[in-house]
Amino acid sequence: MSKNKIAIIADIPNWSFDIIAQLLKKELSDKYDIDVFYCVTDFNKDLFDILEATKEYDVIHFLARKLLLQFEDESFKERVALKGYNYDEYLKSMVRKITTCV
Repeated sequence: MSKNKIAIIADIPNWSFDIIAQLLKKELSDKYDIDVFYCVTDFNKDLFDILEATKEYDVIHFLARKLLLQFEDESFKERVALKGYNYDEYLKSMVRKITTCV
């Protein structure tokens, strides 16, 4: 039986959210495949890039919640369209696997 894949999104390497993410990865590695991703540059650009990199994961958990505010940003919508996706369908497919908390 394969492990569920979890992506944890932190803000900056070696800062508090990253430390939390690394602890979760270490403590839960026997039950889950966990990878940590970062959003350190442009929030508008990072959200789409992170979602594309993690779209095959079962859960995408955001510690850096500010990023989630970008779903309605026009530049995010443009990047979704440029990739050939329907915005509403893309959003629906992604939000059902997104979680957040601190």
